[in-house]
Amino acid sequence: MFKTILPLLALFLLLGCGGSDFPDDISDLNKDQLATAIIGIDKEITAVDIISLGNNRVRIEIATLEEALWDDASAITYPLILMEKICKSLFQAKGNHGIKSIWFKVSVHTVDAYGNESSQKIYTLSFDQADLQRINWANSDLYMLSNFATILEISPIGEQSFIAYCQEDGKRSPTLCRQLY
Repeated sequence: MFKTILPLLALFLLLGCGGSDFPDDISDLNKDQLATAIIGIDKEITAVDIISLGNNRVRIEIATLEEALWDDASAITYPLILMEKICKSLFQAKGNHGIKSIWFKVSVHTVDAYGNESSQKIYTLSFDQADLQRINWANSDLYMLSNFATILEISPIGEQSFIAYCQEDGKRSPTLCRQLY
């Protein structure tokens, strides 16, 4: 059932239902304006940091919080949908030449045995400018994008989620899944 629902959900999100109007040209935006535009893409984006790397180059670090997960694999699938949406917005816009890399720090909402709520970072993925510039965004999808991701950090919960994701969708994301073994 999930294999039927997830592609429909991805299509719904990628068609822009519930999305925002991202600027067509980001070359004149300062760091705060760019961060605000990125946060406006989706309500699950909790923070955006734009890190200066010198020579007019930046690394964009985006934090997301997943509220409710259907299963372990959804901790990978749902954020990948959001990552594809953000990367597509940034790399279809004019003036993106200064973006060196994009890091996605994914956290999940947790409740412990005592009922205390918190969030826990489960993994960080990075994408390099060279790969993102070459993608044909008109024909992209979350699985294509996943093959350009590098796993920078992973918690035990994140590893469990990746294992579940790779068992379910590993054939679509072979490069990403090979990083676990």
